[in-house]
Formats: sequence, structure tokens, C-alpha cells
Amino acid sequence: MFASRLTSNRRSVGALNTSTCFSTAAGSDASSFVDVEAAQERARLKAAALAAQAQADGGAMYVFDRTVKAAHRDRAAYLRRIHPSGDTTDPFLEEIARRTLDRLSDVKREFPRVLVLGGAGDAVVRRLLRDRGDVRVIVVTDMSRDMLRLVKDNVAAEFSVAGGGEGGDSLESQVVRSASGGEVTVHYVHADEEELPAKGQSVDVVVSVLGLHWANDLPGAMTQARMALVPDGLFLSAVLGGETLREMRISCAVAELEREGGVSQRVSPLAQVSSDGPFPVSSRTSRFPSWLLYMSRPHSLSLQWALSGSLSDLDAVLDD
Repeated sequence: MFASRLTSNRRSVGALNTSTCFSTAAGSDASSFVDVEAAQERARLKAAALAAQAQADGGAMYVFDRTVKAAHRDRAAYLRRIHPSGDTTDPFLEEIARRTLDRLSDVKREFPRVLVLGGAGDAVVRRLLRDRGDVRVIVVTDMSRDMLRLVKDNVAAEFSVAGGGEGGDSLESQVVRSASGGEVTVHYVHADEEELPAKGQSVDVVVSVLGLHWANDLPGAMTQARMALVPDGLFLSAVLGGETLREMRISCAVAELEREGGVSQRVSPLAQVSSDGPFPVSSRTSRFPSWLLYMSRPHSLSLQWALSGSLSDLDAVLDD
């Protein structure tokens, strides 16, 4: 059983990915949206500041190992490709993506330039191409190259590719025809949510579905998203809430207490959103609704497959 806490905020607020490389494609230029050199310079300055703080404080605090998290994303992409059903999608990710993007219809304006941040990026991109006829450019970021390739292959399998690569190992951008018949350029950017190479005021909406709960510096990531959004832009995010997998966590704790005489942490820390929210946004423009979803699994092994496979939500907490 899953309990998912979703947060969606209007205006410019957000969490975006750090890019280490990008590629352009078929008649389009991703450099209009990303600036790798500026992102690398920010990363160097941030690392220097953290090193100085760590020396002063006796050690910096990092909760998640981002390298391990990227490996989990690679593994998830592989498991989705080899799933016995042959279906590389996941019903849980599809449902959360649907609910999150439904909020775009509440805003009576167009969003031609979209930035998608990791997490359930595959489900988000395909739903945008199905439902949003106003979208013209989608920039997809993920810390896993394998996951980006999976997104690209799934897009090519469902929609007609008008230009660019149709799949394979390349992260070359694509020009695809959406369900409405319009041409949409999709850029694939290898990036980490904690450092974003997006140029200021370059996108109209930022969408992050089930990716930000692994960020060490969530306010910093969201500040970068805010900078990437145009004035009056929109940030939509869905994160796993603190009650997620409550029944499983209780069962594991009771079993371990009975057999081992103690309890170890089995689930990484999850977000707790207060009425005001711990995010750098004006309360006048923010919305923090919570959704409770129940997903049935036939047995615990099926749940473990989903967590380590489609959701890539294995523990990535740094050891002391």
C-alpha cells in the first residue's frame, strides 16, 4: 500500500537537475534552455562553500548518496526493459503523472516550453505529448543516462518521430508528432536535480514527479527552478509523503524487533509538508494538497520488485 503526498505550487518555485552534458538535434538547439558552463561554475562555488562550512562545522551533512541514487535509476531502467510482461511502464507512476498534469488544465494559458525533472519523467513526457497540444519544446533531465534512453525509446515507440534519433544509445534530441499532430522537440539532458544548467527565464513550466524526495538540498534545487521559470511561470511537483509504505515499515520494524532485538532504518527519510510548507514560495501562490493512494500487490516480493525496479526507491542514505 502506498501513501503519496503531492505538492504543486503556482508561480516560479522548483527543483531542477544539474546537467553534466546535453545534446542537440534535428533543427533544434538545446542551448536555448541550458547553460552547462554556468552550472559547472555554480557547482564549483557550491562545493567550495560546502568545504569551507564543513571545515568550520567539523563535517557537512549529506543524507543521500547521489552516486548510489544514479545507479538505482540505471537498475530501474534495466528492470523495466526486461519485465516479463514486456510493458516498460508502471501504473503507479502513470497515475501520479496523470494527477499532477491534470493541474495544468486549471490554468487558462499555454505552456509551450516544459522542463521535466527526473522521477517519473517517462510517464510525464508521454502524457504531455498525448494531452497538451500547446507544448512545443520538452527538456527532459535525469541523473541516469539509461533512464533517459528508456524515455527516448518509449517516446519513439508511441509517437511518430519526425526528426532526430529514434532510439539506441544516443541521447540525440528528437522531433516528434504529438497526438494533436503538432511537432514537439524533445531534448534529453543528463543532469542531477541538485545542480541545474537551465538558463534563467527559459521555460514556462517545470514538472517534477517523484524525484525530489532524494534531494539533499531541496530548497536550493527549487530556487534554481524558480530562476529557470519565466515570470508567472508554473512549478508542479509530486513527492512521496511521510506516510508512504506505513504498513510495510511497521511490519518490518516489528519483525526485526522480535528476531534481532532492535530496529534498523529500512526506509529513507521522506518529506513532511506543513500547512505553510518548507519551500521558498509565497504562501499567496502556493498549494500543498495531499493525496492518499492505495496500490495492491499480490505479495511482498512484488512490492520489492516495484520499489527496486519501476520506482528505483531503494535506500540511498549515506553511512556514518
